[in-house]
Amino acid sequence: MIVSEALVMLEIRRVVERELAMPREIQPTDRLVDDLGLDSLTLTTLAVELEDRFQVILSDEDATRIQTVAELARCVTARVGAAS
Repeated sequence: MIVSEALVMLEIRRVVERELAMPREIQPTDRLVDDLGLDSLTLTTLAVELEDRFQVILSDEDATRIQTVAELARCVTARVGAAS
């Protein structure tokens, strides 16, 4: 399966906007915790939905190093590419 970073970004926006009812558009530079206010539950929900949607596994190491929306999109895209 070929997945673009833009597609992953759209999915991240969809999940976060649905979970948090964000009043603004999510930007690639937004930090997941500091800017978007995601807590451990919403981060887990986001990870699980991305894993299910793109058939990848995000590791605990991924979770500790990913800070921004763009970093998350790149990580998911890389995982999809590695699984192909």
